[in-house]
Amino acid sequence: MKKLPPRKKAGFTLTEVLVAIIIILLVTAVIMTGLPTAQRAYVDVVDAGNAETLLSTSITVLQDLLSTTPEAKVDGEGNVIYFINSNTGFWTKLENSDEGILLSEYPGTIEGLGTPRSRLIVSKAAATAPLKTVFSTITYSNGVFTITGLKVMRGTQEMSSVETYKLRAIGSVTVNS
Repeated sequence: MKKLPPRKKAGFTLTEVLVAIIIILLVTAVIMTGLPTAQRAYVDVVDAGNAETLLSTSITVLQDLLSTTPEAKVDGEGNVIYFINSNTGFWTKLENSDEGILLSEYPGTIEGLGTPRSRLIVSKAAATAPLKTVFSTITYSNGVFTITGLKVMRGTQEMSSVETYKLRAIGSVTVNS
């Protein structure tokens, strides 16, 4: 019987291939466990940046609304009930809603307020989905509006805030109720 010539060793053995596959699977498993953490960190960084932008935008809108107010109606503690929006001439109210700070404009006189037209001071599209702006109080005294507890929230988590923001209204009058 004739012997076959010895084969050349070309390629990998089954054991080598299996070891390589196991190593690749282990590296993939380590990488995959870190992806959710990296994704969470990315979302937190993006939301923090968006919160700063939303807070800045909210302050700018409030400044534009309140700095040119010719008249404000306050309660006995100085809390703003209504103010006149100098752009529209309507009595206006700011209040917190589930979606952010709501601006309601009432056509008519203070005695006979009509049905309000309401909108967010910063639109939902501009605010990005999980973020909203809220405030604690808006007071008015001696021509100065004071906004306290202005915050950007993501659910119940505070993302960015300004404890107290003051701005002077140009030529405004206080009406006590």
